[in-house]
Amino acid sequence: MGRTYLVEEAIGQYLSDLTTKLKPYVTGLLIGQCSPQRDYVIRAVRTPPKEEQKEDNVSPTKLASLDEEWITTHASQVSRMLPGGLLVLGVFIIATPELSKDSQNALRRLIFSVEKSLTKRRLWKPSEEEVSDRAALQICSATKNLSEKAKVTINSAMPATGFLTNDVASACNEMVHSKLVTVVDDKRLHKEQRVVCRTYDVQDPKVSSCFIASFCSQSSAKPADWKYQSALSASWLALGCTVNVNIHIPLLATSPNHDLEKNTKNGLNRWSKQIEDSVFLISGQVKDEDTELLEGQKKSKGSIQSSTQFSDVKVLTQLSQGSSRRSTATVQVCSGSINLKGAVKCRAYVHNNKPKVKEAIQALKRDIINTLSDRCEILFEDLIINEGPQKKNFKRQYHVLPQRLFVPVAGSSVMLSDYKFGDEAAGEIQERFVEMLDQAVQAEDIHVAEEMSTVDICPIADNADDAQQKQVTKATLLLKLQQNMGVVIAAAVAVLASIFSFNYFSD
Repeated sequence: MGRTYLVEEAIGQYLSDLTTKLKPYVTGLLIGQCSPQRDYVIRAVRTPPKEEQKEDNVSPTKLASLDEEWITTHASQVSRMLPGGLLVLGVFIIATPELSKDSQNALRRLIFSVEKSLTKRRLWKPSEEEVSDRAALQICSATKNLSEKAKVTINSAMPATGFLTNDVASACNEMVHSKLVTVVDDKRLHKEQRVVCRTYDVQDPKVSSCFIASFCSQSSAKPADWKYQSALSASWLALGCTVNVNIHIPLLATSPNHDLEKNTKNGLNRWSKQIEDSVFLISGQVKDEDTELLEGQKKSKGSIQSSTQFSDVKVLTQLSQGSSRRSTATVQVCSGSINLKGAVKCRAYVHNNKPKVKEAIQALKRDIINTLSDRCEILFEDLIINEGPQKKNFKRQYHVLPQRLFVPVAGSSVMLSDYKFGDEAAGEIQERFVEMLDQAVQAEDIHVAEEMSTVDICPIADNADDAQQKQVTKATLLLKLQQNMGVVIAAAVAVLASIFSFNYFSD
């Protein structure tokens, strides 16, 4: 039995509208949340067209010319705008019947390319029991004409009450069994689409290798159910916390060119392990990870709860290592340091279908790690764009990390995220949401988190004088001498003993 995807009902209309915008095909991302029982898709986002495509409003005519790098870059940008608990669940393609044969092969390539790109950026590793299936959604864009004919037949047989007769209901069932998926809610017919959903295990080394070699057979794809549901994420649970950050990252004297970005990532990687080992207090309590998050809370009967249930979380970071771990200290010569200081706002969302405590804590942990890593990436990208790569080794400077902001999603309790520098106007943020997430945002809906985080970078400049370089070299030699002092003493004793023995026996 394949996986089941519960999909926000508005996505069906969004995908139908895309069929008329670009021909002969449209690609995009599926955004949502995984759970052991089923997956939830709350957003579908088309791939933004390139400049030349914007002018002509036409895509390349063949799937062989599909720009994988452009799509994976879009996926990386979108992943930055997702709070904890949300991720890129898969890829969709809407294509004409002429391209339908090649669509599944294109989807397979994109699934693994996107996952590889996203995995590179992560500072955390997925757990063994985590869901590793990703969705490949294929839609035929020519279904609309057939659907319109079917709708005429259905409307002519529909009584004044607006409900379907038995004959029409039977016709709908035939459409469903012929892979013409019909979205029906309270027996009202909304839309028909030919949808084929399959999944690929991105952690399966056999599937991954056969994908690279282009010898992967259709058997590697597993069928999946694609079911629309209204108000899917209207009452998801939200968790939030503020994490005080004070990270000191040394710049090693032996590091080539004092690569700030690489050193920062290494330092954040060590810090992320501290976050993984931290204790999380939900509403002031330490809860067992295998219990339900809402255990002990009364559920309101009757209407669906539309307001967001928000839990404030406190993060307790361990100051010392446990007794089970061996603590080792190393002395290294450093030419400078990077200091990250401030308070970061973190937020995560989990589905409301009996979520476990460990699901909520895991989502929040990853948001803490991702948000700081993403901000550092954005800062270095901005420095390279504005100052050029030759300026990566500059004198001591203070920088402000981009601030986090949140934007609501219509019909959902989930809020999407983004980052802004102090001099960015609201118009730039609105343009970015339209380009990346295909979502119009009102200026008054942009909520900037009250936070200020700084980066203090103080490496030795590239043009350091010879005296400084000699001093660093001398310190390095002394350090190596100290670390190998025992070997030096042992060698000296051996030499003296040899000399003494030679003189003694000579006499």
